[in-house]
Amino acid sequence: MASTESQIRSLPVEDLYSRWGAGYNQGRVNNLQGLDDVQLETFLPKYISLLKSAFPEPLRVVDFGCGTGRNTFKLATVLPGSEIVGLDATKSLLDVAEKQSQDLFATTPAERRAKTVSFEVYNPLKEGSRIPPSAEQARGIICTLVLVHLELPGFFKMCDDMLVPGGYLLITNTHSDLAKISHGSFLDPETGERLWSDDHIHTIDDVKDEGGKWGFELLEIQEGIPEDPNMVGAMRGHWEGVKCWAGFILRKSPKTL
Repeated sequence: MASTESQIRSLPVEDLYSRWGAGYNQGRVNNLQGLDDVQLETFLPKYISLLKSAFPEPLRVVDFGCGTGRNTFKLATVLPGSEIVGLDATKSLLDVAEKQSQDLFATTPAERRAKTVSFEVYNPLKEGSRIPPSAEQARGIICTLVLVHLELPGFFKMCDDMLVPGGYLLITNTHSDLAKISHGSFLDPETGERLWSDDHIHTIDDVKDEGGKWGFELLEIQEGIPEDPNMVGAMRGHWEGVKCWAGFILRKSPKTL
C-alpha cells in the first residue's frame, strides 16, 4: 500500500498484472492476499457446501480473475469430477496457471481432482468482450480480490449472464474501511515506479443493494482484520485494527427475472 495516490501511476488491468508478474502471487508476502488465504480457510468450505447441496455433481465453477490459479486449484481439489474454468485478463498469469494445472493432473489421482481445469483470457472491461462458452451455464462463480477493479453494475450483469438460476457467487474484496485510507500499489522493480489500476470502493451495502437489483440475494458476509502481526508488517499504520477484507456469498434467484 502507498499513502499518496499522486505517486501511483494507473495502468489498464491487464498491463498492471503483466508488469507485476507472477510475483504478485506471494501469499503472506502480499498482505491482502495472505489475509484472503486465511479467511477463505473457513469461508470457501461454506460456499462449497451450498453448491453441493443445491446442485448434483459434477459442477461447472468459474474462478473469475483467477491470476495464476491460487484459488482455482483449491476448487479443483474440493470438487472432484467437476469442470473448473479460470478466467483472467492477463495471459502471462494464465501461462503460469496452465503449467500448474499440468502438475496437478500429473500428481493427483483422477478421483481426487476436477475432471477438467481450463484457463481462458477474458477481460469484461474491454469493449466487445464475450463470456467464453466454457464459462457459460456455471453453477458457481468465485471472484477473489478482483472487484476493486470493477464497477458493480457491469460485474453483476456478467455474473447474471454466466450463472444458471439458483447459482452461487462468492466474492472477496478489499474492505471499504481499508480502501478509504490506503490505496493499493506495487513497486515495479525495473523502473522504481508505483503502479496500480483504477480502484472502486465498494461498501457492504453497495454490494448488497446492487446485487439485489440483478436478482442476487446476499446470504452471508464475513469481515477480516489481520491477527498475525507479521502479516501487518510495514503496513501497521494502515492495517492494525482495521477491517481490511470483506467476503460475500450470494445466490442468484432460482427464477429467471
